[in-house]
Amino acid sequence: MNQMKIFATIGAKYGTNYRFSQHLSHMITRHMASTVSADMDPTDTTDSSARDPMRDRTRVVSPQQSIQYVKSTAFAETYAHYKVWQLYRRNFKGQFSPFRSRDNCIIDNYIYTSNPCPVCRDEYLVLHYTNMDLLNQFIN
Repeated sequence: MNQMKIFATIGAKYGTNYRFSQHLSHMITRHMASTVSADMDPTDTTDSSARDPMRDRTRVVSPQQSIQYVKSTAFAETYAHYKVWQLYRRNFKGQFSPFRSRDNCIIDNYIYTSNPCPVCRDEYLVLHYTNMDLLNQFIN
C-alpha cells in the first residue's frame, strides 16, 4: 500500500506519462523488494524460490573449479571445437547494433538480460589469471 501511495504522489506531481510511470513502478518495486529482503531472515528461502535457478548467480565458483570445468568433457561437449565466444550473437532492437555495449549482464547476482554474454551465461567460466585455457580463447 505504501508503494501505491508513493506512486500516486509522484504521478500527481509529474503527470501521467506512461513510460515514466512504468519505469517508476519498476524502480519502486525493486526498492521495496530489496528493503523487504534485507529485513527477512537469511534462512528463509521464499525469496530465492521466486527466482529462476538458471539465472541465479549467488553461488560462488572458485577459479580451481573453473579450471577443472574447462578441462572436463562437459566443457568439450558444450562448446565442441568452437571458442566460448564464437557462437554468441547479441540480440538488439532495430537494424543497427547499439553504439555502446552493456557493462555487464548480472545485476544483484541475477541475470537480467535475455541474451547474456558467454562468460555470464556459463556460471563455471571464471576469468582469473590462473585459468590460462580460458584466457587463451580470447587472445588471437
